[in-house]
Formats: sequence, C-alpha cells, structure tokens
Amino acid sequence: MNYNSIGQHSYQSGSDISFTSNDNTCSQSMEGYDYEFVPPVEQRYECPICLLILREPRQTKCGHRFCRDCIIRWLRAPCTRCPVDNEQLVENDVFPDNFAKREILNFNIKCPNKKDGCDEIVTLGKLQNHLDICQHSLVPCPNRCASILHRCDLQEHMTQHCEFRIIFCEKCSDSIKANAVESHRLVCPNVLQTCTYCGQSKPRAQMKSHVEIDCQHVQIRCMFNSLGCRDQMLRSLEDEHLKSHSIEHLNLLCHAVNKLVNHFENIINKPSNGEVELSSRLLRSTSTSSNTVSFKTSSMSPLEGPLLNNNPFTDLYLTDTKIEHPMTHEESFLSGASNSPSTGPSSHSTFPNRNPLLLQRANANSDIFPYDNSAIKQVVQSSSSVRLVQELKSSFEEQMSVQKQKIEELTHKLASMEQLNADLALKVGKLKGELEESEGRFCNGDFYWRIPEFSQYQMKAISGEPSMLHSPPFYTSTWGYKMCIRANLASNLNENAGHFLSLFIHFMQGHNDHFITWPFSGKIILSIIDQNPDRNSQVNISETLIAKPNLIAFQKPTSFRNHKGFGYIEFISLMTLKTKNYLKDDSLIIRAQVFPENN
Repeated sequence: MNYNSIGQHSYQSGSDISFTSNDNTCSQSMEGYDYEFVPPVEQRYECPICLLILREPRQTKCGHRFCRDCIIRWLRAPCTRCPVDNEQLVENDVFPDNFAKREILNFNIKCPNKKDGCDEIVTLGKLQNHLDICQHSLVPCPNRCASILHRCDLQEHMTQHCEFRIIFCEKCSDSIKANAVESHRLVCPNVLQTCTYCGQSKPRAQMKSHVEIDCQHVQIRCMFNSLGCRDQMLRSLEDEHLKSHSIEHLNLLCHAVNKLVNHFENIINKPSNGEVELSSRLLRSTSTSSNTVSFKTSSMSPLEGPLLNNNPFTDLYLTDTKIEHPMTHEESFLSGASNSPSTGPSSHSTFPNRNPLLLQRANANSDIFPYDNSAIKQVVQSSSSVRLVQELKSSFEEQMSVQKQKIEELTHKLASMEQLNADLALKVGKLKGELEESEGRFCNGDFYWRIPEFSQYQMKAISGEPSMLHSPPFYTSTWGYKMCIRANLASNLNENAGHFLSLFIHFMQGHNDHFITWPFSGKIILSIIDQNPDRNSQVNISETLIAKPNLIAFQKPTSFRNHKGFGYIEFISLMTLKTKNYLKDDSLIIRAQVFPENN
C-alpha cells in the first residue's frame, strides 16, 4: 500500500484528492450519551474511554465501567488491557451492568431541541417518547416534498405552503397538486378559449365541435368535393354556393352514376361458373317435348331458390300452367340456336335465365317495341347475377365493418396496456430508488458494500475497458450527510508495480443538506473485509481518512454527486487481494464508517 503519496487523481467522474495513512483504527459505533443532564451526573457514571455518560454500561472483572461499544472496540484493537488499571482483559471478562443502566435511564435531561425553544425536562429512558411528540422536533413533510421543518409548523405548511398539497380547480373542480396548477390550466376542459376564426369564447371541451360544425367563419370544402367540385367557401356561404352551382353539381352526380352503371355492366358481362351451372340445371328441368316451362321451387338447390325469388321476372317462370305456342323461325333464332337446326336442350345453354313467354310477346309486338330483343334477353340473363353480386357485397361489407370494429377495440386495448406498462415501470423505478434511499438512510454511517463477480471487473480493467463502480448512496445518520463509495481498478504508471484497487468517498446531494453543517469535518474509515468464517482469524485492511474542510471534496455538493472525491489511489494491490479470504465466491466486501465531528 502506498503510504507516501498525497496528490490529485483525475478519472472519468472528476478529480479526487487522495492520501494514505498508517492508522489502522478499528470501527466505532455508539458512544455514550451526550445530553445536558439536570442536575449534572456524577463522574462515576462517565465512560473513561469516550468521557460521556455510559450507554449500555458494561463492568469488567476489575470493577470498572465502560460503554458497551467503547470497551468492545478497545478490546478488539491490538491492546487487550483495561484502559484504567492496565489489567489483562478479554471480551469474556466484560459483563452487563443493569443496575447502573437503570440508574442512568432514570436521570433527567433537557430536551435536545432546547435551542429551538423546547423547555421540557424528561427522563433519559423516555426521551424517544417525548421526541415523537415534541413540537420543536424536525420532521419531514408527510407529502414527501423537500421541506423538513418543526412539528409545530407542519400543519400550516401542509395547508398553505407545501407544493404537493391538494387543491381544487376553480373551473372544473378537479383535485390537483399545488405545483401542477399551471400545467392543469393547459388541459382543463372548462377553461375558455377564443376561436381563431370567429373570436367567440368557448370552453376547451366544446371548441373542437364548434370549429368542425358550428363556426360560420371556417373555410370548408363543397359537399360535392368527392365528386369533383373543388370550390371552397366560408360555412356561412355554403347555402349560397349550393344554389348557384346546382347545375354543375347535378352534372357531377350524373357522371358519377354513369360510371357506377358502367362498372356493374362490366361485372355482369363476365358470367361466373356458378351462373353457367345454374343455367344448365334450369334447362335440364324444362320439358322439351311440349315446349313448356314448369319449375317447382322445392326442386331447386339452396342457391337457385333465392336467386329466382329475387328475379323481377320470376313470375313468368314459376307457374304450373302450361303455356304452349308454336316456335317461329325468328324466336328460335333469338333463343340462341346455332347454325345447326338442333332444338335440344343444348341450344338453350347460352342464356340461363331467358323467358320464352317474354320473348314471344316481344316478337309479336315488334312494331310497338322496336328495340333489339337482345337487350331484353340481356336483362333477363343478368338479373340474378346482379342480385348475387349485391348480396355478396353486402355480406363482405358487414364482415369488414365487424372486423374493423374489433381491430379498433384491440388497438385501444393495446394502447391502454402500453400506457399502463409505462406507468408501472415508472412506479417501480421510483419505488426502487426510494427503497435504496431508505436502506442507506438507516445504516447510521456504518455501510457495507458487496461487489459480486469481481473477476469480471478485473478482466475489463486488464482489457482497457472502464472499470469504475459506484456504491448505492448511504447516510451518516438519519438526518446526516449523504455519500457513496467509488471503486476503480487502475494500473500504476510503473508497469512493474502491478494493478491496484482505488477507493474514494464522494459526497452527494441529500435531503438534509440545507440544515446540516458544511463543509464536512470528521473522519472516515475504509476497510476491506476478511471473509474468513473464523472471526478470530480475520485480518481486515483498514485506512482512516481525516477530512480537510478546505478541499472541494468536502464542500456542499452542487450537483447530483460531487465531482471531487477523497480517498486512496492505491488502497490495495490485486495480488494482496487474492490472499486470505478477501475474495469469497468472487465477491468483495467494502466497509465505510463515517464519524462526523459534533458542531
């Protein structure tokens, strides 16, 4: 370990003041009671080590009394003799002194909040009960704002000053936090907004419908825009436009209808396989010997029945009355006969829905109905196709509407789940941070940091990758300083010196910074813990840092973590770290003990 260098070390997180020391001071926990006793306590109740009133008094076999933590710490140091008479002692020679403990706990003391105005005098044993109700004790705001104030001022703060207090919106009566008033006004549905078109004032919730439906000064498109009218006008002039352009609109509408008719004619002129099959069945069911058309709906297939029922000419087909007439040459030609004189069923297969009676009447009255009979034949033929196409189209549109609604519902559910997951992730992150903060707050300045998989960080350092680690934050006491440990695996400038583990202390911004004393003064003990199961064989490696208040590292942090750190560039070599039991299960344990000076 380097005991001679005091210098400035730069790394990614900033510059660090570092030095080394030969002081192997052991841990220190709870010393004696440092209160103002009334009346003053006799000297026989003072601990000879910490010179304070005994806390958890212990008596040695030689009859002297000490604080429990003071004497245990003393005996675990290299010296194992009584600090009063120098008699040989071990821990088994120390016993609880319950009689002295009861006496001390019955002593009267002045409330520690006396300087803040509390004049109460309580017994030491009931001090905590008093502090829990003392109106001059410092307590955090229950709303979890950054304020820490006297209990007597808490009610006024929560009702008038706390930024997280709940208030009600004057416009919509929603409950909101005091610090969210301005952001709520930006979304409040009852806040009046001025229409940018007509200048009227409307609540925010009604403004959208006002602009889209009611406002007469909005520029809109003609309702025939989809048919080709590209005119735009104010909503107030829409009626005038429709009256003055009625002829143009009618022309556009007629053009659109013609395109629709042409579209259906294209569909009709392409008969499907189903139509041909239906035509063959109908012709096979016709009696050729008597030229009679006689159909029964009960003999039709499930597809043929609906088609014929929807046919405007079905009444000419569905009859039990035999209609007999001589087939003229002209009618035979119109019925689709080929060049051959065949009159069998195959000669009718071209027009599946033709009506002989209709064609007969058309031929008999050709002077009254001068049009080509092929048009009538086309209508008779295509009527069932049109009905089929319309039914299929209607079915598809209905299915598409149902599927579209399901997709919209699933999309809405997905968006809701994504938002819920995002909110839960934020809450988990917040709770995790609060848990780490709580764990560090109650360690009372005695913090253990376990680094698992240490060999991986060592391999990163060897390969030249960044190998800097920061511990979770911790506090010196519940209302003390906030800090963390930084560990680095760095190579010495001298290649023959090997690799070292560097340890530094960084002060961090905490909830207590505005009422604790800055700069920090006191001492900090950093230790590498020997994880030997045999406690008597453990040899921890410890170094003591003495704070230097004039250095930036001990000043009040101005950022999340102080850029300046204080510690050891070469705390321990990695070769030494592999000896004994400093690394167990590839894990390293670092201990930090912080002892601020009483100000």
